[in-house]
Order: sequence, then structure tokens, then C-alpha cells
Amino acid sequence: MPIQSLPHHKSVGSDTDRNDYNGPLKICCTIHSLAGGGAERVMAGLTGHLADRNHQVCLLTLDDGSADRHLVDPRVERNCLRLMRVSTSPLDAIRNTRRRITALRSAIAAQQPDVVLSFCDRMNILTLIAAKPLSIPVVAAERNDPKEQKLGTVWETMRRWSYRSAARLIALTERNAESMQSWNRHPIEVIPSAIDAIPAVSKESSPGETSTPPGSTKRRTILGVGRLVDQKGFDRLIKAFLQHAESNPEWDLVIAGEGPDRIELENLYSDSPHRHRIRMPGWQRPIEPLYQQADVFALPSRYEGFPSALLEAMSAGLPAIAIDCPTGPREIIQDGVDGMLVNAETFSEGLAQLMKAPDKRQELGNAARNVVKRYGWPAMVDRYEEVLYSASHGDRKN
Repeated sequence: MPIQSLPHHKSVGSDTDRNDYNGPLKICCTIHSLAGGGAERVMAGLTGHLADRNHQVCLLTLDDGSADRHLVDPRVERNCLRLMRVSTSPLDAIRNTRRRITALRSAIAAQQPDVVLSFCDRMNILTLIAAKPLSIPVVAAERNDPKEQKLGTVWETMRRWSYRSAARLIALTERNAESMQSWNRHPIEVIPSAIDAIPAVSKESSPGETSTPPGSTKRRTILGVGRLVDQKGFDRLIKAFLQHAESNPEWDLVIAGEGPDRIELENLYSDSPHRHRIRMPGWQRPIEPLYQQADVFALPSRYEGFPSALLEAMSAGLPAIAIDCPTGPREIIQDGVDGMLVNAETFSEGLAQLMKAPDKRQELGNAARNVVKRYGWPAMVDRYEEVLYSASHGDRKN
């Protein structure tokens, strides 16, 4: 099956120009919550941008909205289903899944949308099952690397079965699309994420920063951002930092995020004499000041989709070093031009080199800001809009 990267201003799966589609759409968007990082940020932003184009947009989430990290445009109707209860047994998990499908079906039916847009693997599965009896087309977007992020036997089986009924499937990269191509009869669409520019500030005059006393050393910061889970590889970052902490006494490490691996990660440095130089402050809102005040951004992930944190860091003018995992970083970083790509074995050495090279950091950081030109919102919204039009017109059953 062919894999299709969307050109600007062309509709998807057809030679028809988007101008042949008339009028605004009624779009129902679904995602588990807005409490996390990249996918949640993009969904919140995308709904607002679609509303900007006069589409009628609602957003369904499984949680109660109390842990939101991203603002939703007031023109977007928000519906929190309050069904994020943790399952206590396999039977309880089945009951929870059935409750979520039933609630989603009722909420989607009440909206009577032209098309549904779903984000993230398990939420895609639930949404596709919920919408199937309603004969409403669903566009399902994978927000990670499905070849690497396994869901377990039951959910993997459900994914292969349910994705057949999707009006369109969207992947973040060509490699992601290749691993999805057998799941649906339509070409797999490839739409990368988008980013807003984060204004760069002088490190000499960052908000709240005091001047460096004569004879003392200015503090420098390595920043990591993401969920505290094995995928993100923060254990690698902590170990690399500790390996070079003695010879780089002016450097500190900050890892912003939250997740189930917090205690395991804290144990890696709790007995180190340099433990006071490592901070894990949890999710930060707003996140922009952390990027503005950092000196290096590190992405040590074992696998990625299309890492929003990397886009954010580069848009702020941060020199970035990333492990060249199967997808994501290599699509964003031009190695040696606007960032550094290294393998897992040379990550520690590469980080140390960047810490010692202020001129290189400046060069990479200046070039990194151009990422906004390559991954701006207008082009991404064009692509999603085209897919939604195509799905709603080509796959709606009468």
C-alpha cells in the first residue's frame, strides 16, 4: 500500500482541490486527556486552529479536565466524560472499556458530527469501536511509533481489527506509516507536528536571573522534558550527567515531567555528591521559561513519534542533542547544522562535548530557530483539514 505525505493545498487520496469542498465541518475530536505532553499540546492547538477556520469543533476527553496542561480555545465545546478510573482487575478493565465505548458513542451521537478526529492508540481504538454503528467517518492519528510502543496482545489485536474501519489513518513519519500500512485500505497520511516559536532571551538577562558575582562561575543548565517513563530514556541522561559532573562543576540538570518512573530515576542520583545539581520539578506550566533559561536540550529517548519537546526547545534557540532513535529526531534535526544526532553509546561523550563548546552551542542554537519555518501551524492545519474534508465526503454512509 502506498504511503502518502500530504502536499500543501492538495486534498488527500484524491486529485480534487480542497476548494471543491464547501462550507465548514462539524468535527468531533477525541483524546484521553490534556494532561500530558506532545499529543495533548497538538490536539489542544489543532482544535483552536480548526475553529479559526469556522469549523464547529467539540473535544471529548475521558478525564474530568482537572489536570489539563493545555488551554482549549473558548470556541471549542469541551465535554469531559469522567471515565479515567484505574482498573483493579482484568474483569474491571473490561467493564471500564465497555463504559468508555458506550459513553463515547453517546457523546458522538449527540454531536452528530460530519467527521471524528481521534488522537493516540488506545483512544483511537475506543473511538473507532464507538463510532462504527453510527456510520460516522473517523480519522485516527497515531502519535507515537507503533512499531516500538506495544499495547499488549489484547489491545494490539483490537487495534489491527478496529483500524480497518478508519476513514483515514495518520502517521507522524514515513517509517511510522510503513508499520501501519497493512491496517487500512487507504493510503496512510503522513503529517508531522507543528510548533509555535518560543521567544529566545539573553542568558545574561533572563527573567529573575541575577548577575554573576566577580570570580564566580555562571550556572549552566541541561534540560530534559517529557514523561518519566522508560521510553524517554532519562536514566541515560542522568547517568551521562553524573559521569561528567565532576569535570563540569558549573552545569546543572533539570528534567521537567512526571510519571511512574520518578522514584527509580531519583534513586540513580540520590547518593551522588552531585545530587543537589539535579532537579526534577514535575510538569511546569508555562514551560517556556525553562527553555529560555536553559543552555542545552537533551533528548535521550529509546523511541519517539515526533517529539514536541524537541521542536519547542529548538524554536527557543536551544542547541539540542538527541539519540538517533528509530523515528522522530532524525526528521527534525539536521545533524551538525541545527543540532546533534548521536547513538546511545556516544550520547554521554556528545553531551560532554557540547557542554565544553560555547561557540558550537551558539551556532547550533541560532540555526535551530529555523525549525519553526519547517513545522509551522498553518501547513499542519491545512493537511488535517484536507484529510477531514476528504474523509467526511468520501466515506460518509447514507
